[in-house]
Amino acid sequence: MSSPGWPPGMNGVVIVPCAGQRNDDGPAGGTAGSFGAAVSAIASRRASKRERVAERLPILAGVKRLAAIAVLLALAAAGCGKKHATTTVQAIGEPQNAKEVSPDDLRSLSAKVGHPVYWIGEESGHIYELTQLKDGRIFVRYLPHGVPIGSPQAIFTIVGTYPVPNAYNVLKKLAKKPGELSFSAPHHGLAVFSSSRPTNVYLAFPGSNLQIEVFDPSQQRARNVILTGHVVPVS
Repeated sequence: MSSPGWPPGMNGVVIVPCAGQRNDDGPAGGTAGSFGAAVSAIASRRASKRERVAERLPILAGVKRLAAIAVLLALAAAGCGKKHATTTVQAIGEPQNAKEVSPDDLRSLSAKVGHPVYWIGEESGHIYELTQLKDGRIFVRYLPHGVPIGSPQAIFTIVGTYPVPNAYNVLKKLAKKPGELSFSAPHHGLAVFSSSRPTNVYLAFPGSNLQIEVFDPSQQRARNVILTGHVVPVS
């Protein structure tokens, strides 16, 4: 089986890029997907938006109308007006954002941001790729030796740490929604995942303002690393 990757459309993989953390009234987020396919999906949405903008333009005369169209289409192409211009899929592994780090680097990062950064511990034969976003989201991706930092392949384990107020209660509400499944995690944690995207499992602990996402191409492994207590703060 071919793995998802760039360029899009080569292997029939269809990806829906998402925003990352989940809440009780929003769509499922996720790190799953190929970056190439994500870019393709974003380009498609922008093209659709450009068409809608053009349709809504008032009828102006001659050059003024053409100038207005050019300005508005440029703004739409730049993604202006979007609340979440950067998706999780875009962010993970982007060469300009991602870098290789050591366990000590992750410990220092945790101290710097003032809250735990989660991972699944050290794994032999792997390097650790860090992507940190301005909105506070932190991603640790496990890449086998030989896989370059920023690889577009969405076939490697990722652990995300997201600032989410009352994260545990957010997941409790989410778990009651149709299509959502949940299970208890060690240390009184709660894990929730969507039946439509079981490779992305979300975890939170009572009293915490952090939501943790585990992505693995194997839905069984994504759940098992949580059930066995392997998802822990870097320490």
